[in-house]
Amino acid sequence: MWGLELATFDRESLARDKAAVPLIRSYLFMRLAIGLVGVVLPILLVVIDEFLLSDHPIRGSMSAYYHSSARDVFVGGLVSTGLFLLTYMSAKPRTYDFVLSAVCGVLVIVVALFPTGRAAGDFPTGDHFVASSTSCAAFPGPPSCSGIESKVGENVVQTVHRGSAGAFVVLLAVLCWVWAVREAAFGPQRGDTSHGAVQPPRSLREATLHPFRTLRYLWNGTVAQPDGHAIAYGPPRRRALMYLAMAGVILLSALWSIGGVDIPIPGFRIGPTYAAEFGAFEAFGAAWIAAAWDLMPGAIAAAGSGVSRAVDRVSRSGGSGTPTPGPATP
Repeated sequence: MWGLELATFDRESLARDKAAVPLIRSYLFMRLAIGLVGVVLPILLVVIDEFLLSDHPIRGSMSAYYHSSARDVFVGGLVSTGLFLLTYMSAKPRTYDFVLSAVCGVLVIVVALFPTGRAAGDFPTGDHFVASSTSCAAFPGPPSCSGIESKVGENVVQTVHRGSAGAFVVLLAVLCWVWAVREAAFGPQRGDTSHGAVQPPRSLREATLHPFRTLRYLWNGTVAQPDGHAIAYGPPRRRALMYLAMAGVILLSALWSIGGVDIPIPGFRIGPTYAAEFGAFEAFGAAWIAAAWDLMPGAIAAAGSGVSRAVDRVSRSGGSGTPTPGPATP
C-alpha cells in the first residue's frame, strides 16, 4: 500500500552480533523512555498544578494545562514526544512506522505550540467568556493569550489545536494496528503452510481488508479453510493482542471525549475530555513500553535460540512442514 513496507529490522539476527547489541539496547531504551513520558505526563500535570503550585482542581483537559502553572511540563512533554516520533525509524523511511510516527510527531508538536482556548472558569468574572478573534483583548488575563493566539485569534488557534489532537489520537491507534499486523506476518511461529493452507496476513493492506480474519488469527492462531476446517498456526501472539487492546482503548477514549460523562472519584471530578486524553496517553505509553521491553536483546536472543532448537529437533526427526522463523520486528 503506497509503496510502504511492513517489515523493519530483523532483530534476532542483529542480536547475535555482539557489536550491535549496545545499539539495539540504546534504541529500545529510547522507546521505553517515550512510553514512560506518555504514562507519566497526564498524572504529572495534575500533581504539579493541584498539589505543588496552584491548588487548582483537575482541569477539563490535558490541553487546558497550557494555561496553568504546569505549562512548561505540558509543552516540554509533548515537544519531546514529537521530536522522538519524528526521528523514530528514520533509517527506514519507506516503512509504515516511519510515515505514521513522523506525522504523529508533527501533529503533537502543533498541539503543544497551538494551545487550546482558555476556559471561562479561568477568570473570576469570565462567565461570558468565549474564545474568539477578540477574546485576547477583551480578557487580557491572567491567564493571558500566547503570542500566536494574540496574532491570529484565540478561536482559530483552538481549532488548529483540536484538529491536530484528534488526528494524533487516531494515528496512534493506527500505529498500534500496524504493530499487531506485523506480529501476525513476521512472528517466529509460522505454522504449517503446506497443502494450500491459508497463510497469515503478509501486508497491511491484506490485514485491513480482512480485519476479522486477522483478528481471529491473532486471537487463537487459527484460520478457517473454505471447507470449514481450521488450520492452526501456533500460539496467540501476546504482544500483538496487547497492541490490539491498546488500539481499542485509544479509539474508545476518542469516543468518550465526544459522548462521555464526568467520572466522579473521591475528592475529584474528572471531565470526559480529560478522562479520554488520560486513557489515550496511558494506552500509547503502555504500547511503547511493551514494544521496548519485550524486544530487549536478552529476550530476543532467548527467543531466537528457542526457535533454532525447535527447528533442529524437527529437522533431525525428518519431519516436514517445519515452521520457518520470520524476521522479528518491533
